[in-house]
Amino acid sequence: MMNTDDIRWESFERSALPKALFGMSTGGVRGWRVENALESGQGIALGYSREEKERRYAPPELIILEDKTAAETLSWLKTYAPETSPLSQFARVVTRSDWEQFGRERPWRTGDAAREDRWACVVVGELLAQGENDVEVGALPLSWSSSCFSTAVARSAIIHSGDEATRACVERLLLLEKDQKFTRRPVSVANLEPLWSVAASRGPEAFDAPEVVDLTLSAVTRAGDGPAALKTRMASMVGTQSEFSSDSVENRVVAFQRLTAQVTDDIGNTNPTALAQAVVAAGAFLVGRGSSHGFLLSRLPRRWSQAYAWFGLMAGLAGPQSWDGEWSRAAKGVERSLRGHFDWCGVSTADLSWPEYLWLTTTFAGKQAFAEIPKMVPKVLSVEIVPGATCQLRLAADAASSPREVGRGEHVDAERRNRELRDTLEHLADLAIRARHLLSAQDAQRSHSQGSLGFDDSEEHESNASRSRRSKRPQS
Repeated sequence: MMNTDDIRWESFERSALPKALFGMSTGGVRGWRVENALESGQGIALGYSREEKERRYAPPELIILEDKTAAETLSWLKTYAPETSPLSQFARVVTRSDWEQFGRERPWRTGDAAREDRWACVVVGELLAQGENDVEVGALPLSWSSSCFSTAVARSAIIHSGDEATRACVERLLLLEKDQKFTRRPVSVANLEPLWSVAASRGPEAFDAPEVVDLTLSAVTRAGDGPAALKTRMASMVGTQSEFSSDSVENRVVAFQRLTAQVTDDIGNTNPTALAQAVVAAGAFLVGRGSSHGFLLSRLPRRWSQAYAWFGLMAGLAGPQSWDGEWSRAAKGVERSLRGHFDWCGVSTADLSWPEYLWLTTTFAGKQAFAEIPKMVPKVLSVEIVPGATCQLRLAADAASSPREVGRGEHVDAERRNRELRDTLEHLADLAIRARHLLSAQDAQRSHSQGSLGFDDSEEHESNASRSRRSKRPQS
């Protein structure tokens, strides 16, 4: 990771700021402290690495906004330099408070940091929970992990290794989830928070299957509501004295079937509690004493999808020795993206930074706020929740129906109609000209035919015949 002390800061007059963003201005005021650059830059400071600033073409690699003036700065740029909006298309954009909170130097890997493969299993579990029941682990497109809430939380925990970063990430995800410009998901942030707490609170060691179940259910029992007797009875269904301790896989499958029937009867038509979901997930995990029998969860109704997330957590706590081949490939594929290094001056793949998202969603009403934002994926907006941690969110179905887009569509339709009308009129004109030519030719032919057939002679013959008849009248 780049040492933040190596970042050079530069400030510009607002009139020169657009050129600076495009890497074409050299008239800035240089300084080594971001505070000075923010003050002289009227609330915006551009950061460059030493090597980058020496190039002829040198766009900024990091943009810091003063918290109090961030909205004013973004509004000014959109109004007077619309080509610079969104600002996130140029570099990573963070507020001064986020820079001060997350910009402190830390070792890349700390001894008490949670294992990346554990977080990867949590992400795989959420992938299964958020998707359709019939999707198998081996068929999961790993690119979907970018849309998981757990991915953003995992990245914040790995990169910034602290409760503050994780808490900030969760709070911001809750705000995003409430935004009606995005589609709703089957599993919410609140459903996943207990899992994240367990994943972040355990050290790097792995546990065997019974220990995993005990750790997970103990955490859910402490956090969940409900009668203590019910909690104890549910936990005992998968305890060491249950049929899941049998050495026979067939017996354990039968035990899972009994478990699901009993738990389903207990909850009736109500939505399953977190404890019920975790107990069912624990049963599936104990059947294979690992991830091999996760498919048993796909046979449950859709309202039990949250059990997949608990199942993923258990696979993460147990470690690679508990994974079957399909789970292993999925988990390691996700882990590869989670382990990516974070560099403050590195390229952010998000469509919007967090401060710019907040400004847009509070400034522009309606679902068209993000319609004109250039996106890496159609109908999907990616937001950098905290520096280095991004989440993709699918826009609501009518988010694309902005007045501008509707107007553009109407303009295209009008153009098409006008073009068809012109073509039709031209065709009619051609037909009229052709018809006129045909009629003129027909008249000429008729005139010629009348002369050649002796119509004049017939008139003379008729006149002679009349005279002849008159001459033959009887004499009186």
